[in-house]
Amino acid sequence: MLRHFIRWILVAIITAHSTHSAIAQSAGLAIEMPDLRNVVGIAVGMVPDYAGSDDYTAGIGPSGFLRWDDTNRFVKLVATELSVNVINDKNWNFGPVINYRFGRSDVEDVVVKLMDDIDGTVEGGVFAGWTNVNKVDPRYRVSVSGQITGDIGSVHKGMLGTLSARYWAPVARPLVLSIGASATYASDDYNATYYGVSAKDASQSGLSTFVADGGMRDFKISPMAIFSLNPNWHLGVGAVFSHLMGDAADSPVVKDRGDENQFYVGGGLIYAW
Repeated sequence: MLRHFIRWILVAIITAHSTHSAIAQSAGLAIEMPDLRNVVGIAVGMVPDYAGSDDYTAGIGPSGFLRWDDTNRFVKLVATELSVNVINDKNWNFGPVINYRFGRSDVEDVVVKLMDDIDGTVEGGVFAGWTNVNKVDPRYRVSVSGQITGDIGSVHKGMLGTLSARYWAPVARPLVLSIGASATYASDDYNATYYGVSAKDASQSGLSTFVADGGMRDFKISPMAIFSLNPNWHLGVGAVFSHLMGDAADSPVVKDRGDENQFYVGGGLIYAW
């Protein structure tokens, strides 16, 4: 099911590389080599059938990270999300982001599938981030970021705001471990679309009607590990635990037919040059 792309597994991997350290160093290899500023990757894993589902399906997603010439500006692709850093700074980044959000259709749950389908849509907005890299060993690093996006495809017509942080530390020459956390706020329109149950949906599915207001949508914790096979090839494995909150968790789509606790697991292969 190619529509179920993994949106998270390679985010931390491709943002682990700084402009002033060799990719081999940041990935854990203690060797000297020219700075490799470009990576491409692919990830596979298991993801919920829809946000709030207790059914899971296999997914696959691409990634890429390309810098412009000798600057710190970059273009980053993570599955369905494309972002562009437009400022030339070693620590700060800022720019536009665009994302395709899959809808809810052809789901496995026999009750939720009776509700009206939700189309896929395009979201656009801005992101900003800051990264601090240890000068002695660049494998030690911490980053914080924020992102605001809104629906430009007129499906949910809402907005999302996310704050996140991640810490990296080496535990062996080829192995680096990481832990991250994030929280997302969703607007009234977003929650109403994905977690509300209209009178029509209730009559079709048997679920209770539900008006979903905006608020904190979820909190995530995401451990990850990167193992370097050689200076060019790297493996990443990770997991995400997501806890739905507020009206997202209270929705009959989640409370009666799904689970407020969501799990994502997967692994990726990266080529760097």
